[in-house]
Amino acid sequence: MARQIGHPGLAQLLIELSLAVLQRAANPSSVPTFPSGAIPMPTPSQVHHAIPRFPLGRVVATPHALSVLSVQAIPPERLLERHARGDWGELEAEDVQANQEALQHGWRLFSSYTLAEAVKVWIITEADRSVTTILMPDDY
Repeated sequence: MARQIGHPGLAQLLIELSLAVLQRAANPSSVPTFPSGAIPMPTPSQVHHAIPRFPLGRVVATPHALSVLSVQAIPPERLLERHARGDWGELEAEDVQANQEALQHGWRLFSSYTLAEAVKVWIITEADRSVTTILMPDDY
């Protein structure tokens, strides 16, 4: 079950995540690098758009995903930023094409990011763009 990032301490994180996505979209050169072994930020040539391509809506995450991201020292806003920019992570060509069509038709959007060897996290934005969920594949 996903929980809204909204209890004490995490409410502020949600605000910071939203602001970070917008700030980094406006100034990608201000993004610090990840610690060794963490997921790297894409280069400008890997990101098709410098600004978010769709709204994330309310951001929620499963406790499992939050725990894994914490252990891996990966801030959720980094992945949310990539997702919002249309960097879908490691997807098969047909899934990338489905996301491109979803952007045009208002369908559900899906990203998959490899955090470490065989450790993946998914991000799903609902078709109506009201909610974006960060989850582990086992949580689905």
